[in-house]
Amino acid sequence: MLQPLENPSEANARTGGAPTVVILHGIFRDHRLMRRLSGAFEQAGRRVLTPDLTPNNGSVGLAELAMQLGKYLEENLGPDEQCDIIGHSMGGMVARTYIQRHGGRRRVRKLVTLASPHQGTLLAWLLPGQGVRELRPGSVFLRDLASDAHLLEGVFVASYWTPFDAIIVPPRSSEMPVGRNRRVLLPHHRAFLERPRLARELVALLAA
Repeated sequence: MLQPLENPSEANARTGGAPTVVILHGIFRDHRLMRRLSGAFEQAGRRVLTPDLTPNNGSVGLAELAMQLGKYLEENLGPDEQCDIIGHSMGGMVARTYIQRHGGRRRVRKLVTLASPHQGTLLAWLLPGQGVRELRPGSVFLRDLASDAHLLEGVFVASYWTPFDAIIVPPRSSEMPVGRNRRVLLPHHRAFLERPRLARELVALLAA
């Protein structure tokens, strides 16, 4: 896990009290892929944390990664400090699991997921691992999350998806049962992390 670059209280003072932004990577990725997006928030004066979820290959369940996220936030945020979370792909599912299952409602002000398989992806049938199995359409894990999506109430929630996503199959599986669903015309799964225009939109969306 990455360590914070500064004390949380000092960071809050520097950003005028705006919540820290936490950006979570997807499967087989790490914090390095999030640099463009994190840079956009840093230029806007926000404190940004980009933890590495380990292992990142889908071999462990999402609940274990969500608890890992919770521990990281407890270590890197002030006792009563809230944050905004952006999760790409599997990272969005880990963040959602943290909020619904592991006490994250008190910590998270806003959640934005980018190309996250809220209703599963058919490609998850091609790989082994508990976390991957949980992302198969109709899995017990996904049905359980959907059954009490109302636990997200009190958190601003938005999900972004593209009809050209070849990783989330079908692409509309990225839509959530609550909050805002935003269809954007991006050419592929990774493009969510590469487009300056979308980064600017997300900075505005999470503005305090």
